Amino acid sequence: MTADELRPLYRDLPREALPPVSSSGLGETYTLGGVVGDWKASRDVALYQFQDQQGGPAVEVGTLTSTGTIKVTAPLERTQGYATKLRELIGGEGTLCPITELTFSSNPEVRVLFVTLLIRWKDSTARTKAASLQPQTSPVPEWINIRPSVTRTAAGAPSGAAFLIYSPEEVTVSGENRCINSSEQTQPPGWKSVQQVHVRASVTLKPGWNAVLNTDQSRVDASNVGVADRRWTALPAEELAVWASR
Repeated sequence: MTADELRPLYRDLPREALPPVSSSGLGETYTLGGVVGDWKASRDVALYQFQDQQGGPAVEVGTLTSTGTIKVTAPLERTQGYATKLRELIGGEGTLCPITELTFSSNPEVRVLFVTLLIRWKDSTARTKAASLQPQTSPVPEWINIRPSVTRTAAGAPSGAAFLIYSPEEVTVSGENRCINSSEQTQPPGWKSVQQVHVRASVTLKPGWNAVLNTDQSRVDASNVGVADRRWTALPAEELAVWASR
């Protein structure tokens, strides 16, 4: 759909004040620690750092013990992970954007890296049953993410995902963009899905590693236009003490 076709579908919803800009810099080097709160297993397993975009092998960085303690042998590796432009990571672009107030204090094209920690299992659905846990040894392993645990404060609260992001320079991202897009669906044939996305940010990335929180809350109104609220803020460093398997 074109911008003119999308314009009548755009919802001019009330706006909220942005929270104060915050940061959670962890330094040029960062050593993982903490516990995986929902973990139960009969043995220790290897902990890996996500392979790069070229499909390179995951790098073993430590151990997740049978009691859920994260033990690593070295700081996080900056050459392994998913590198992307900061602007693309934050998002906030679309076919029609009536509000474009998202700003970057320095180069929005700066490449940042975020890491994912992984373990692999033969049966991931049974990962909390000690008797069923066996490390995966087949050629195509099934990976499970290990991420900082983000607590929902109430039913219906936004879902949250925590990221460890490495930035080569300091940059503050603040403001809000509101955009609306459409996509063609195959079922039923010709059906178009329309979504309005609000991206809000109030975070400063410090040079080095940073703990960042991305929350996402979606809703659909009577016109079948989905509205997604996505917010970027700093994640307090103390939140990195407890992790969860996904």
